[in-house]
Amino acid sequence: PAQSAESQGTAAASAPSGCGKSQPGDSEGGQEEVPAVTAEAAPSGKTAEEVDRILAAPASKPFEVLGIPAARASGYAVRSAFRRLALLVHPDKNPGHEDRCKQALLHAQAAREAAEALLGSGGGGKPAAAEDE
Repeated sequence: PAQSAESQGTAAASAPSGCGKSQPGDSEGGQEEVPAVTAEAAPSGKTAEEVDRILAAPASKPFEVLGIPAARASGYAVRSAFRRLALLVHPDKNPGHEDRCKQALLHAQAAREAAEALLGSGGGGKPAAAEDE
């Protein structure tokens, strides 16, 4: 009987350590939730910065609006930059900021069209004005 009490004590001692192992697993689940909330909060700040940058950039500088250097602009770079901005500032992805995001999206769309016009339909990467000279 003494041995069974001892073995029960050992079993009882091992049970809390088993529970202790499951608790860090439970806390890891809590830790997984924290980065998810932080990850959702981070894009909203980035989105706000991009919206401000897009709206502040002059319409006469479409490459600046799109965030690409004019010297290395190509049709592909213009399309890629616009897609990235459109996904980031789309009004449906930014509830509560629909009006401002819609303005930024329209500004970026106008910049994309102007940049494509500058590059010409050939998409060779050279601005149309440089080809005419």
